[in-house]
Amino acid sequence: MKAYHALLGLLFAGLLYSCQPHSHSNDDHHQNEDHSHEVVPLMLTSYSQNFELFAEAEPLVVNQSSEVLAHFTHLANFKPFDGELTAINLTQDDHTTAAQEINKIKPGIFRFQLTPKQAGKQEVEFIMKDQAGDYSFRLDLIVSATKPEADEIAESSQVNVSDAQFFSKEQSWKIDFATDYPQLSQQGPQIIATAKLSPLPSMVATIHAGISGIISDPDNKLFPGRKVEKGEALAWLKGNLLADESIQLRMAQARKQWEKAEQDFLRVTSLREEKIVSEREFLDAQLAYHLAENEWLNLERSYQPEGQRLIATESGRLHRVYVESGEYAEAGQALFAIDPGSHLLLEAEMAPRYRKSLDRIASIELKTTDGAYFLSESLDWNVLSIGSSTQSDNFLLPVSIAVRSHPDLLPGTFVELMIRTEGEVEHLIVPQSALVEQQGNYFVYVQHHPESFEKRLVQVSSLYGQDAIINAGLQPNERLVTRGAIMLKLAEASGGLDAHAGHVH
Repeated sequence: MKAYHALLGLLFAGLLYSCQPHSHSNDDHHQNEDHSHEVVPLMLTSYSQNFELFAEAEPLVVNQSSEVLAHFTHLANFKPFDGELTAINLTQDDHTTAAQEINKIKPGIFRFQLTPKQAGKQEVEFIMKDQAGDYSFRLDLIVSATKPEADEIAESSQVNVSDAQFFSKEQSWKIDFATDYPQLSQQGPQIIATAKLSPLPSMVATIHAGISGIISDPDNKLFPGRKVEKGEALAWLKGNLLADESIQLRMAQARKQWEKAEQDFLRVTSLREEKIVSEREFLDAQLAYHLAENEWLNLERSYQPEGQRLIATESGRLHRVYVESGEYAEAGQALFAIDPGSHLLLEAEMAPRYRKSLDRIASIELKTTDGAYFLSESLDWNVLSIGSSTQSDNFLLPVSIAVRSHPDLLPGTFVELMIRTEGEVEHLIVPQSALVEQQGNYFVYVQHHPESFEKRLVQVSSLYGQDAIINAGLQPNERLVTRGAIMLKLAEASGGLDAHAGHVH
């Protein structure tokens, strides 16, 4: 574990170095000038359905040009927007002012000039375009009539937390990073049990013997697990002499009935054209013909002089072979079963104290023996039955759940089943990847703006699946780091960064 953290530290040090600015447009003596005379920038953060916008702007004053440095991030993957800003419009009432000199510094970073013509609340619209399509991003801001008023607004947008952790957009773009709000959920008891995976019985197709006889499998196809296609001939069922005579007689009768029905149908069809027979008589003759034809074709396809040809009625895999080649089977006996592989059955046993909670199942998760997780959304699950009583030899309640099949979910194996139930008390839920542990305590990084984060102690009541319930230390309206928190912890351990490091200047 220490070696793992050491490796992470080396990787993170490389990341920090790659994000440091190696050239500046200003002279080196600016590094030593008095920062008290610097203009305090206006910090802007906004979210749309697709993007995060984080911008630093010179205070906005009427009839004065303000430079804006904007960072656009895809919310789907928290990577930089690699398209173009085709237009930026500042609008108040019916008056619109277009931004000047839109420059793309690098993917996701743009610099431009805004010169507002009126004071008050205004809307900025960003027109964006990339290979995936066109987007529109809107942001409200305040334009001041005087510079002191604009400076005051800019000052109020700053983060005043003394121990805030700086982490630039350029750094977060280089790692697996994301932020989001905690989820509110009425969480009830979490139930964990071992469950067995089996083919779903209602989906399994069973092939039965139409006659009594001996199974013949000359092509060696009747082995469990073998993939079969619908309509594929799998084996023969060779009947005895009396059975063969019975089938031959049945086939002869079916053929004669089909031929007679065909003649009747042709005769009624010709009489119908002359309007001699009624529509009802025509339909009856047509139905009798199709029924006789289907009966004959089915017998012809299934029964040959060699016996009954056993055909796969579904595509899938052979789940069970009840009678092997060379064995005798009675008419009506199950011969083999085909699992189409679309759904599986989860069978588990629960303690009776969970009976009421099992009526309020909100979601389930599965974990295989090799550590693979399957979340509720991908399982398409459905509760089939919940036991209402125990047996004399088993004091647990049986629970059966149908789930969608997956190549990593193998019938006959066991998985860990995690059931989340609904309760009466609302809790805050965060992913476990948002937590960092230190000396037995849990912390999260709460976002002040997309480059500033506060390390916050939280109380965790329980961990389950990939999530955690937070009892104290976090509010529903506070955005936090949900992926990449460990990198902020490493940044903190390295002594922190200058708030201007990694920026384009």
